[in-house]
Amino acid sequence: MMSIRAVNSLSHYTDWTIGHVHSGALGWNGMITFGALYFLVPRLWNRERLYSLSLVSWHFWLATIGIVLYAASMWVTGIMEGLMWREVDANGFLVNSFADTVAAKFPMYVVRGLGGVLYLTGAIIMFYNLWMTVKRSPAVEATTPAQSRLNKEGRKMAISGQTRDPRDATSTLLAMFAFLVVTIGGIVQIAPLFWLENTIEDVEGMRPYSPLELAGRDIYVREGCYVCHSQMVRPMRDEVERYGHYSLAAESKYDHPFQWGSKRTGPDLARVGGRYSDDWHVDHLRDPQAVVPESVMPKYGVPRKPPDRRRAHRGSARDAPRWWACPTPTR
Repeated sequence: MMSIRAVNSLSHYTDWTIGHVHSGALGWNGMITFGALYFLVPRLWNRERLYSLSLVSWHFWLATIGIVLYAASMWVTGIMEGLMWREVDANGFLVNSFADTVAAKFPMYVVRGLGGVLYLTGAIIMFYNLWMTVKRSPAVEATTPAQSRLNKEGRKMAISGQTRDPRDATSTLLAMFAFLVVTIGGIVQIAPLFWLENTIEDVEGMRPYSPLELAGRDIYVREGCYVCHSQMVRPMRDEVERYGHYSLAAESKYDHPFQWGSKRTGPDLARVGGRYSDDWHVDHLRDPQAVVPESVMPKYGVPRKPPDRRRAHRGSARDAPRWWACPTPTR
């Protein structure tokens, strides 16, 4: 569904993506991991059974309810967020500021936090159950029906002179087809890179980053600013009116890796460089809530006096002070 353009244009950069990813991470990867641990631990420590099947049931339902609360709250928030970004009044002006959408999401973030607490509680119960399982006395050596069946199959293979399970052929065929599919997908993604110069239009004024700009960009990456901010204005009416001209491919030609981002906890920064004064940016980094009360951005320790810029030119991004962490792209 998210491959449909109309759906993706609404959901992308919103909390819908967070709900989508975590429904898979918590519901698929997490549940498989829990099940594997419940299966393996008694066998690895030679225990007859788990300490408590009732605790397993508690874990299952706590995790399931936690996933539903976590993912559903983010799906609802994402749709609300996308619609609020697009909303215009009778005169065609945007109704909501970006800060309005941040404030409107708070109730659903409480539900999200509750879901995470339930999921974590279930994991704690699992660790207790496994720990008590390990502490129990080892099981009496006995041949289970499953082991008897495996031994019987092994004897049949030995009598017939067969050294390989016929099911291995199916596994080999599956691996071959998987490799073929991955190869085709890789070629489709990699091949266009060989004609990259022909597919990206030239834009006047584009140049490589200066040493100082590179130092600032490295700090932007180091501080994880790309986790909450994007640097790609899409060619959509509400985004162009809110952020400025839509982004061009050539503007990212010197970004390795690119900083397009995938989530807007904060606004897009592709055109913010010349919009505010340097003093505004310093105050915003020092105390974001003093500038934008609805902001959820953390505070940065910004000195009141700017450092020696020559040192910033000579030093690496790791040595540069946090004063240069201001995420203000100029292009």
